[in-house]
Amino acid sequence: MAAAVAHSTRCRFREDGAEHEVAVVCRGEEWGTRDGEVAVSIDGKKVVEARRVKWNFRGNRTVVLGDGAVVEVMWDVHDWWFAGGGGGGAQFMMKARDGDGDGGRVWMDEVMASKGHPPGGFFLHVQCYRR
Repeated sequence: MAAAVAHSTRCRFREDGAEHEVAVVCRGEEWGTRDGEVAVSIDGKKVVEARRVKWNFRGNRTVVLGDGAVVEVMWDVHDWWFAGGGGGGAQFMMKARDGDGDGGRVWMDEVMASKGHPPGGFFLHVQCYRR
């Protein structure tokens, strides 16, 4: 039986948007030796499925939700997968685009960053750890 770590939460990707259930799952048989799997679901629909975690331990996808929200999903499970029994965390980040033609600058506007301001809008960060 494969070991798995699963977490879920509820959030709104924009102020006037619907509430969504976000679930992340990391699954693998022997940490760091066999291929594992990472999955992210929003409202029960799988929006990310990365197999062969040994090679796909980082990545990103753009998702359009039923209420029109455009969400960038990023994952980094390198430490979770390769740290062995000591256990590093898996990182999942979701950022809603503002829909105002942001030109692909999803994570940080260069002008805001140069002035020391954090990016605006909704940002969800989920960390998963093995037991």
